[in-house]
Amino acid sequence: MTGTDITRDNTLSIVGIGYGGDVTARAADLLGRADLVVGHPDFIGQVAHLLKPDTEATDVVADAEPGQDVFALRARLAAEALASGRRAVIVTAGDPGLLGMAGPTLSALRDQADVQDVEIVPGLSAWQYASAILGAPFNGGLITFPLCLHGESDADVARRIRSAADSGLGTCLYMLRHNGEAHPELFPTDEPAVDIALRRFAMVRNAFLAARPGDTPAVIVSDLDDERPRRVTTSLLDLDSVWGEVSDTSVLCIPGERFTADSGRLWTVT
Repeated sequence: MTGTDITRDNTLSIVGIGYGGDVTARAADLLGRADLVVGHPDFIGQVAHLLKPDTEATDVVADAEPGQDVFALRARLAAEALASGRRAVIVTAGDPGLLGMAGPTLSALRDQADVQDVEIVPGLSAWQYASAILGAPFNGGLITFPLCLHGESDADVARRIRSAADSGLGTCLYMLRHNGEAHPELFPTDEPAVDIALRRFAMVRNAFLAARPGDTPAVIVSDLDDERPRRVTTSLLDLDSVWGEVSDTSVLCIPGERFTADSGRLWTVT
């Protein structure tokens, strides 16, 4: 299954829409020709103006049973539409290949004989928006991963955090709040999901303090889909003091070890 420059009727497209509907020309073209668009209602709402009047736009979250794989359900719905001769598009915020719909869709459809091709259309990712807001904190290299992805163990997350801190590279952590906080019925946990999120946020502070100076800037950037995203700047030493600013739209940005901060801008020197 590979991306192509020419979309056939039997191609399922997975489209990244960035945040706030910042879509590429390729994404806009595919959305404008879709018969079915599947995705979170918030994401569909951001691109509704690009759809044909008769395009069906829907999601599966409301119909999902506890513990059911929502991502796989979206993939199956799109595949069924495709099998019936309809052009199907799955939308995802940011980029589909970074905790987006690309991986889950490929996994769900790997045995679908009627899906001859899956096209993945990239979109702007959260770290790119955050970088532009702050200056260039990731110049020279970037590590980015989710902090509270359901199903990931503390041990795995701790290993990634330590590796990021030791690398000296700029780091952008997303999914700072556990999705089990908002949807415990879909993402059940053995302990309160907020406790998991708090513990892992503290793990970031401790691991980076062991590898970087305590006055290294740490910035929480939230609401990337708004005209005026929020940013709160603190230091690694005081990172725990800004937990109250962290929402499910937030990312945590820590610049590379050779950083410069001046006049509200933050960049890494190469």
